[in-house]
Amino acid sequence: MGETVNPEYERAKERILATADIWHRRLGIDSLGIKVTHKFIPSYDDDDHEIVARTQAVWQYRHAVVEWKLPAVTRLSDQALVEVVIHEYVHVIIAPMESKLDSEHEELCEFAIETMTRAIMNVAGGGSSES
Repeated sequence: MGETVNPEYERAKERILATADIWHRRLGIDSLGIKVTHKFIPSYDDDDHEIVARTQAVWQYRHAVVEWKLPAVTRLSDQALVEVVIHEYVHVIIAPMESKLDSEHEELCEFAIETMTRAIMNVAGGGSSES
């Protein structure tokens, strides 16, 4: 039997891919030689329903996978989605450094990533999703 398509999740995927495409270009991800794949998760696999996305990078091979929790994405405004996309791309860019930090420095790393995200959004004029 076929899987039921959730229109809300399909729209969330479209929003993610459109926003990611814009910021992929703006941040020059291709010029860095990094391949980013997006994976869509239709449900939560843990108790943390605040997590919108997670990035796993294999920096040695210049590849990253961003996993998107579709239920969380459906609750985001366009501006909030831009912020999450940028945040995840900063993870992609600094993956080599991030992988060398002990887990005790996770909060420090997240603070640095969030600071970079805010700086990028400020430079971009608030992070509008227009190209």
